[in-house]
Amino acid sequence: MGKQFIRYLLFAAAVAAIILLLRLFNWIPWVMQQDTLRPYSHIDLVRNKLHIQEIYVPAYFPKHLRWPPSEILAQKTPFTAIIMEFRDEETGDTILMTSQTAKGRRPVWDKKIEIQRVQEQVTYSLKGRKAVLTVGQCGNGEPCSGISWDEGKYRIDVLMKSGPFDLIGIAESMIHESVPGSRAP
Repeated sequence: MGKQFIRYLLFAAAVAAIILLLRLFNWIPWVMQQDTLRPYSHIDLVRNKLHIQEIYVPAYFPKHLRWPPSEILAQKTPFTAIIMEFRDEETGDTILMTSQTAKGRRPVWDKKIEIQRVQEQVTYSLKGRKAVLTVGQCGNGEPCSGISWDEGKYRIDVLMKSGPFDLIGIAESMIHESVPGSRAP
């Protein structure tokens, strides 16, 4: 009886050791790749963990938008990217997305908002910056609009399920100085 108990105990210890090793092997890549795309619960965590000080966040929100962002994804490797989603206060649907990527990189979207039918695309002066404003319809026929511009070393893209008026107000609120190439606080 005593030998059998020792065998069970050794077997349990071996299983526990294997589980610990597997957890360690799973944890090592996560620790070594802190800069890759991952979710964050707050913008300050992105600043602190990835050492990105210039984060462009809207200061103006129409009443139907919920603050804080419902989702924040960020990475520093292979290039800097910060994606934020904002939801409608009543429906809970994602209706605003912002993307901040290294200049020359395309925005990183997950297609929750996509302009599928472009009705108009124009160059727009956004507080002295040359921006591209796109107005159209999402896949379900509801109005969608987007605006993109370069801000310092970043490209900013903002997509919204609405017409362009709220979108322009939101985009303008992301620029903290009226001089092109300015820095966000």
